[in-house]
Amino acid sequence: MAGIDPGILERIELGRVPLKYGAAEKLLSVYNINPCWLATGVGPMAVGVSLPQSIRLGVSDSSSFSEVFKEKLEKALTSRVAKIEASPRYKFGELTHSADPKGRVIAEEFLSSELRSWLEHVPSKHLNKLVNSIRFAARGLLDDWEGEPDPPATVQKRREQMQRERNAIAERRAHLKSFQFALTDINASVKQSEVKARWPLLKKRLQRETAAPGGKSRLAKFLKVKSVASVSQWLTDSENAREPGAETALQMLYWLEHPEER
Repeated sequence: MAGIDPGILERIELGRVPLKYGAAEKLLSVYNINPCWLATGVGPMAVGVSLPQSIRLGVSDSSSFSEVFKEKLEKALTSRVAKIEASPRYKFGELTHSADPKGRVIAEEFLSSELRSWLEHVPSKHLNKLVNSIRFAARGLLDDWEGEPDPPATVQKRREQMQRERNAIAERRAHLKSFQFALTDINASVKQSEVKARWPLLKKRLQRETAAPGGKSRLAKFLKVKSVASVSQWLTDSENAREPGAETALQMLYWLEHPEER
């Protein structure tokens, strides 16, 4: 995908040849890789920062990436990565919802879950500030229309469609709850053998879905586990990886197939 010859990439991965600046520039143009991590092995791996073109730096594409980084880029890129890590987008992830009725209900579900958590944890002295900050921010977006607002008939139709989506979510939740109760009647050893057989494929799907910043945190919150570290231990490919119990694996599958629950 980055336009690098597979043979050259293999030699780079095996440490037989150093990573050249031109190859690093191509990699970062395609993949969400932290250039500081790529050069030093330090810091988070997934922070999307592109590299300046070699001609702008006055270096050759065949120059050693680690040397160019140390001599010309380290200070600027380290500062830029630090700012990204400190931003709310990186810490909590940025969501994108479609504007159709289903996308609006998914957004509604997400915001309802977030609001419950905020109201539970906000210190008493900040409660009204939180409530009014949300109101004022939302009001500004609602009033800032470019052109005419949607006609009442369109809003009414959307309202009805959104209610149908809410009903569908409620039905799926009821189905999951009954399915979980049914599982408790199955012998634990049988359930665990099923998990062992299906877990590798499920784990790959979960790894893809939680790769973006904040992904593991959202899954941990849905599973009601104590820390993101528990999720990381389940999803790692290391030899010390732990497999979840059957009920947890079922909840993970539900989380994958129902994005409105995230």
